[in-house]
Amino acid sequence: MSLQTYVIPIPASGPGTAVDISQLLPENRTLLFAKGSNESSNFKLEVSADNTNFIDSGIALSVSRLVTFTNAAVWVRLNRKSGAGGTYACSVTGQVGAGAPAVAAFLKAATDASASSPVPELGFWQANGPRTVKDAWLSPSAVLTADGTNYAMITIRARTQDGTDRGVVAQLSTNTGSWAAQNDVQMTLGPITQLNNGDWLTFNSAKVGTGVIVPSLAAVVRFHE
Repeated sequence: MSLQTYVIPIPASGPGTAVDISQLLPENRTLLFAKGSNESSNFKLEVSADNTNFIDSGIALSVSRLVTFTNAAVWVRLNRKSGAGGTYACSVTGQVGAGAPAVAAFLKAATDASASSPVPELGFWQANGPRTVKDAWLSPSAVLTADGTNYAMITIRARTQDGTDRGVVAQLSTNTGSWAAQNDVQMTLGPITQLNNGDWLTFNSAKVGTGVIVPSLAAVVRFHE
C-alpha cells in the first residue's frame, strides 16, 4: 500500500474533469482534500457513483478539509458555480489499497465561549500500527488576531494506551501570526513524531493571560507512508 495524491482540476467555468478516487478510499472512507492556489466558495465538490450523475455535496474547497464519503460515490469533480477565470487545481490524498488513513483530525466544533475558556485535553485518534508524523496544521473557520500577552497554546500530544504522556507531537501559540479565515495555519512539530501501535493523539487549548477566543477549527495530523 502506498500514499497517493490525485490532482483534481478546477474548471474555468462549469464542471471540471472527474477523478476516480476508488483506489484511495480507506476503511473509514475519509480523505484529505487540499485547497489549490485559487479556491473560494464558488468551487463546489460534486460526487458520483457512475461518473455520469453528479450530486452537489455542498462542500466548498476554500480550505483544506477531511471529507467522509457515506454512499457509493467513487468519482469527484469540482464545479465552478459562479464566475469565470483560469484553471487551477486542488488535490486529494489517500492510501492506495485502503488500510490506515493518511491523516488524523480533531474537529473543534464550537468557537470558545469566552477568551479565558480552555479546551481540556481530549483523545481523538488511536494508532493501529507504527506511524511517522509528517506535518500538522489547523484550519480555522474565522480570523484570530495575534497578541503577545493574551493568547492560546494549542497542543497535540501522544499518550500510550494506558494514558502515559509521551510528549508533544505538534504545537502552536497564537502570540504571533494572526489567522485569516479559511486559511491553514502550520503547527510546529514537537519531539514526538514516531507513534507506536496503540498510541493516542490528544488535543487541548490552554490560555495565557486573559486568553483569546479561538474559533471553531479542524486540527489535522498527516503521516508519512
